Amino acid sequence: MSQKETEEELYKMFSEYMAEKPKRLGQRHTRSSNARPLRLTFASNTFKHEFLATTKELRAKGIRIDDDLTRAQQQERQSLSDDFSGLKRKGHKPFFRGSELKCYFANKMHTCEKGKANRASSVV
Repeated sequence: MSQKETEEELYKMFSEYMAEKPKRLGQRHTRSSNARPLRLTFASNTFKHEFLATTKELRAKGIRIDDDLTRAQQQERQSLSDDFSGLKRKGHKPFFRGSELKCYFANKMHTCEKGKANRASSVV
């Protein structure tokens, strides 16, 4: 699905919830495979949470959804990028919840401490 088709699809599905049309962020890439983030502005927090509840359906269509992060959360995630990559290489399926790095292995969710991608610290 092209970036333009993605925008149109999201707008059709959720137009009654949105305060304005979706807007692409950042510069265009020369390679079409590099999708730019899309900013969605909702009329209320209730609508935003209803939209975020559909993330499983959207992921099946190749659309990934993240809630807005504060500057501090963005910096924390950036500092954990090496750990994220290490866990992914080992097949642990890492993900972020807020600014915490988490992963599943041995059928349990673990919170991973910074710099310790080889093991998980505390079971959640």
